[in-house]
Amino acid sequence: MPQDIDFHLPFELRTSPDVEGARTRSLIWARQQGIATSPLDEQRIRQWDIAELMAKWAPSAVGPSLDLTVDAVVACTVYDDQFDDRRLHSAEELDRAVAEVLGVMRPGETWPERIPEAPLYRAFAHVWSRLASGATPDWQRRTARHFRWFMEAGVEESRDRPARKMLGTEQFIPLRRRSGLVYAMMDLSEKAYGFETSARAREMPELCRMLDITSDFITTANDVHSLEKEESRGDPYNYVLVVEHELDCGRREALRTITDLVGDWCREFTAIERRLLDACRAYDLTGQETEAVLRLCECMRSAMRGYDDWSRSTQRYARPVPPAEPAYSSLL
Repeated sequence: MPQDIDFHLPFELRTSPDVEGARTRSLIWARQQGIATSPLDEQRIRQWDIAELMAKWAPSAVGPSLDLTVDAVVACTVYDDQFDDRRLHSAEELDRAVAEVLGVMRPGETWPERIPEAPLYRAFAHVWSRLASGATPDWQRRTARHFRWFMEAGVEESRDRPARKMLGTEQFIPLRRRSGLVYAMMDLSEKAYGFETSARAREMPELCRMLDITSDFITTANDVHSLEKEESRGDPYNYVLVVEHELDCGRREALRTITDLVGDWCREFTAIERRLLDACRAYDLTGQETEAVLRLCECMRSAMRGYDDWSRSTQRYARPVPPAEPAYSSLL
């Protein structure tokens, strides 16, 4: 099975000691927000085990810091599942959903003046209130932009899914960088650890490339490990299928090609990492800015290694889902 594929990343795997507590608190939070209202809802959230993912993604985070990362990703996972079956929502409903969610995640506001009645909007408002608290305006704008990427790209994929539109790599990778949530999740790492990278630092080509590699690996691992589930739903937005189509090859060759590509990405990432301090000096970053860049680099290593381990074991990808079965009850 593709979910069994181990990419053997050269990064250390660590897990937060608070993972069990985070599991319990996350389910309580989901109930309180109204996004877990039935035994089936709770079963799915337990099977996803987002607490395990984020405990490996941000292994030094505990308590409320870890909980915020878990709750944010749970909300985004529920949101993402709303679009798996295009028949559940019209194009107008999808556009409205994006606008409503983004309306409760405004930079400069820690709590919106109006929250739509549907529970998922309330969950996002609660997440954003905690993210925005104590964050600089620049960090809030950047993080809100990254969440916008994820939400708008998800609608774009949902609209095209019924036509089974097959993209080439040059089109597919930029779309997955937006739809994969990874850039927003790296912002969650900063929030969990209480630091921010500056706008100047984010302009460094070296740091931009490392973030792209992190996103490309995580979205690719997601595509490999969830392949059988997505094929069962007729979803063409999977990099394995893109490679098969472009190379006109079978499954085994496509997976071998992707595994080789991951090895290239890891070597490039570590090569950039070795010269990152010199790049910070060349950009005349302050000591504080440089420290934040180096911390983000460590966060990227943890994110890639943690995601790879979680993705191979989560029950979210273990069972092919029949196309007629909604991935989650509608909460929009």
